[in-house]
Amino acid sequence: MPLSDQKIRFDITKDDLSSFANKGPVFVTFGETLIRDTPADTQRLEMTRQAHVSLAGSEYTLCMTLARSGIPTAYITRVPDNPYGWMVRDIARSQGINTDFILWAPKAEPIGRFLYELGRSRVRASAGTSACTPRPAAREPGWCIGAARCKTPGSSTPLAPASAWPTTASTKGITC
Repeated sequence: MPLSDQKIRFDITKDDLSSFANKGPVFVTFGETLIRDTPADTQRLEMTRQAHVSLAGSEYTLCMTLARSGIPTAYITRVPDNPYGWMVRDIARSQGINTDFILWAPKAEPIGRFLYELGRSRVRASAGTSACTPRPAAREPGWCIGAARCKTPGSSTPLAPASAWPTTASTKGITC
């Protein structure tokens, strides 16, 4: 039977994830988390006076989904040391993500914005933001990378097994 005709069946309620407990992150993602502004009244961005604020970012979302499934995860990014950066950290922590390797930028540095209009255009603004600014890492995330079994450094790079990743040399800074 061809592979395309075979049905793969998973039952997450029967998966035994106990082998992952207390061994550090199994999955590590690197990425930029954006503040997503959505007009609260379905108006155009230039017409609205209220916006819902939420977080956006594929690596952040993937990390959160795996953490909710019981897989130990860690997230590496760079955010400003202000309420937006604290929101990224606090929401990640509340979902069980290891946030020890969030790098803190000066509070006045901008964070990326994702301006979203329901059913209309999407505008991403992240050039020059704290996550896209090359800087030396405040901490060496090598242990995090070396211990993980799977990692993804960004949405443009495919998932690779941990054995294929360097443990220290290329992790000394974060760039976009």
